[in-house]
Amino acid sequence: MEYEIVNKYCDAHNLKTPVSKTPFHACELLSRLNEAATFIFPPVKRKLDYTRTLASVRLFERFLDSLATSEIKLDESMFEDFRSTIEDELKKRDGKTYQLREAIKAVDCIRYLINEYFYPRRLVLRRILGRRVYLKYQRFLCLSAITQKLILVFESDGRKVKVTKKYFEDAKGHEFFRLEIKRKAEKLSGCNRQSSITSVFTVLAVLDKTAIEDIEQKDLERFLDTYREKGKQETAKNYLAALFSIVANGTDLGILKNNPFDNFLLERRKIKSRRDFIMPDQMEKLLDLKLLNREDSREVRGRCLAVLLYDTGLRVSAMTKLRLEDLNELADSRYQLTVKGKYLKGDKEDTVFYILFQETRLLLKNWIHLVRAKLNPKTDHIFVSTRGKALTASGVRNIVYDCCRRLNIHTFKGKTPSPHIFRHTLATLNTEPYGKSLSPRLMQQRLGHTDFEIFEKIYVHNNPLAEMKEYKRLYIKDSKESVFDKVSKGDFFGILNSLPSVKFASIREVKEAYERKVANTVPEENRISGNEVIGEDEAVSALASLKVDYRSLRCWGLREGLCQRMGEKGRQKFVYDKARISGLAKNHIGSEEALRKFRGSRTEFYRRLKRCQTVIIGRRRLILKNDYLQFLIDDKDQYTIRPRKAKLEYANV
Repeated sequence: MEYEIVNKYCDAHNLKTPVSKTPFHACELLSRLNEAATFIFPPVKRKLDYTRTLASVRLFERFLDSLATSEIKLDESMFEDFRSTIEDELKKRDGKTYQLREAIKAVDCIRYLINEYFYPRRLVLRRILGRRVYLKYQRFLCLSAITQKLILVFESDGRKVKVTKKYFEDAKGHEFFRLEIKRKAEKLSGCNRQSSITSVFTVLAVLDKTAIEDIEQKDLERFLDTYREKGKQETAKNYLAALFSIVANGTDLGILKNNPFDNFLLERRKIKSRRDFIMPDQMEKLLDLKLLNREDSREVRGRCLAVLLYDTGLRVSAMTKLRLEDLNELADSRYQLTVKGKYLKGDKEDTVFYILFQETRLLLKNWIHLVRAKLNPKTDHIFVSTRGKALTASGVRNIVYDCCRRLNIHTFKGKTPSPHIFRHTLATLNTEPYGKSLSPRLMQQRLGHTDFEIFEKIYVHNNPLAEMKEYKRLYIKDSKESVFDKVSKGDFFGILNSLPSVKFASIREVKEAYERKVANTVPEENRISGNEVIGEDEAVSALASLKVDYRSLRCWGLREGLCQRMGEKGRQKFVYDKARISGLAKNHIGSEEALRKFRGSRTEFYRRLKRCQTVIIGRRRLILKNDYLQFLIDDKDQYTIRPRKAKLEYANV
């Protein structure tokens, strides 16, 4: 059977073709590179890039001088020698990491000049491959011919397989089985095929083999033993499952004759049934828009990204591909989001999402109509950077991390939430019967899971909310009678007195009332010097203008005697002296804000800072406001605000 092979490894054989017909002379090559630098980076318009490129050319010239010959053969191996020479020189000088990183950019710069200037002018026959692609092709070419064919066929037409066991008996009466494999019509996703191929390279490297056809059953057992000693047995099973997928496709197509998995019992991989998620009280911090600065582009973008991830359950890769044309505002003020199937995991069809939460609609409207336009976007992507370019996956992660740290949001396990955690949180908190809003079938369709049994096992049968007594006590909305049936009257006596009706109380009202009751019933000897205390969340919000995080505040408070632990082990809470915290927020100013308002130089600022009374909490230095006012009084006559230099604009010639 013939296959139209379209994949990443087809071009691997191009490494065998030369880059140029004849070698370049060193002087000719350097003159051409200088010419290319002047053409690509004009000195007038792009002076900084031009200067950096010339520095890279000079570094390349020193490398050519160290060679024994003046005839230079351009290929990927020469650039590897260039890179290793730079690394050796910096190691001899005890160079730092950032110096090595900057020096290695010279290799990419010379490669860029050759590809963008030499190749269009037919000075070379082909482009020079990047280092990562070159190493990948080198590893592929070291494999046997049958293994190369297996990888090429699997990447172009890898499918799911149906496996049946057939049992036999040998001459001695021992029973063994063989696998009958038949490929299905359903094709594996491109992501699945690529990850399987990468796993096969790892298996071959560990077994020190270059051919899949040489792998035997004892090799598979040795591979399992190697990872079992490291405590990574589940990882080994994942690698062997990927190897089996390629071997099964090759066996059914007749490429492989022997199947090493015959009579080899591979235990089924365990499904991670407990996923980390964000508790409802932490999600309310994210959905509370009262203190949101709607004109701050960074704050609005971070909050909008996090809430949209929670609302739709999308992965980061799909979130970075969203464009303005994919978002439609309906007549009833609802938003409809269309995500193309090629951006979803598993090459699915186009999916339409309806925005569930009112907070998401408000944030999207504020971001698109007010804030995004001020950034002068150069693309039609929904989320852009401060420079107007489309966000990358790492950019989305950094923005979400920063947003959660500022709001003091953490997961059930005490970690800072990643973007993918919001996907688990959506399914955990909003799937019936323990959550709200959506049935298991609708939630499965929203997340894009193909197997309902796995979804049901993770988010319904093993839902962590089912076993959380604190959740049942504090977050279930019910009538007064049913509340008294589930919780003792002593625990909720203060709540029933402070709230008009538990039936219509929100989660936040119940939680705040419960915390107020706990704080009022603390014995006198456990209070901080007999003063009034506040919770940790209230203390952090009081110091929000000073940008103090809860970990730093806790360490500082315990050290200064302003913080105290309360409760049993595992359920501890931290309370703070209310008077001292409010005094800290009222009478101090952050050093960063003070430096921004100071009219003198940075050196003068830090010189005067030595005379001020300061408080250091983590990485934040707080200055007493009375001392800082002395700063402003002293420098009024000595310094004047200098106007910024106007940026030079170059007209298009």
